[in-house]
Amino acid sequence: MELFTPEFGLVFWMFLVFVILFVILAKYAWPAIMKSVDERADFIDKGVSYAQEAKSQLEHATENAQALITEAQQKQLEIMREAAQMKSQIIEEARKAATVEAKKIIDAANVSIELARKESERQFRQQVSDFALQVAEKLMRKELAGDKRQSELVDKLLSDIENKNEGLIARRYAKALLKYAQEKDKTFPVYEAARQVEASFIAHLDLQEAMLNPVLTASQKEALMLSAAGVDAASSEEYLRFVRLLLRERREDYLRPIMLMYQKLYRDVNHIVRAQIVTAAPLDKQILSRIEEVVARHCKDAKLEFEHKIDPEIIGGFVLNVGGEQLDASIEKELKQLRLKLINSKTRL
Repeated sequence: MELFTPEFGLVFWMFLVFVILFVILAKYAWPAIMKSVDERADFIDKGVSYAQEAKSQLEHATENAQALITEAQQKQLEIMREAAQMKSQIIEEARKAATVEAKKIIDAANVSIELARKESERQFRQQVSDFALQVAEKLMRKELAGDKRQSELVDKLLSDIENKNEGLIARRYAKALLKYAQEKDKTFPVYEAARQVEASFIAHLDLQEAMLNPVLTASQKEALMLSAAGVDAASSEEYLRFVRLLLRERREDYLRPIMLMYQKLYRDVNHIVRAQIVTAAPLDKQILSRIEEVVARHCKDAKLEFEHKIDPEIIGGFVLNVGGEQLDASIEKELKQLRLKLINSKTRL
């Protein structure tokens, strides 16, 4: 028990030594320790600050580097774009220069050719005009009758129709249309529509196929037939009723032969003779008037339906058709005859 109950004197001196030691440490050791701790804390704070600053500088340097890379890439693209533009510009300038030079050469050649062509054409027209009048006079001395024959094209097509047993159908419908138009006093407008239909069939070779196309509806075929005649539903009631009759009876494929037959019947009733002159180049109005007067003078009491057509394929000269009679004075015919003579002469040799 003495171990657990020390003497008072021992306790007093131990306490006194502790107080003295505490005072000494508090006065001399503790400030040094705290100073060391503070310095260490400051050092750590400065290290952290330096690290943060270094990190910030690194990020800034990275951003600057990326900006420099982006700028370098943009400059590279601009340089490549400018190089491509310069290349295209150089090529375009070279092409334009070559085009201009070639155009100069071609224009010079064209001028020479055009001058020579105009001179030849002027001389040739003069000769053709005089020759056309002389031949027209000779042709008219045959006293062509207005009711002899139809024009060559109509005769040929009507002959083909009759050979196919279609003539009766075309004539029956054409006569019915003429009678209806006479009752309405609209024979001439229908005649004009019939002429336009024929012109449309000549200009558009696939028009007949469209008439036979089962895919097209009746309304579509009606619109097509009106367009071929150059009319609409409001302007030509007679033609519209006729078109609807053909569609109702499924006779739309007979439109062309019926229109041709109507023209023939109309001309027969009104004593009209068709005359057509075909030349390779336009003729002077005075020359055309003189030719028309010559033809009209020899058609007796018939009315004249005169037409001038330009066809460069005949090369030169003219082709005159009057009521089915034809006079071919074209250079194309002369060349064909010359070619046949050469072939025959080679065959004989």
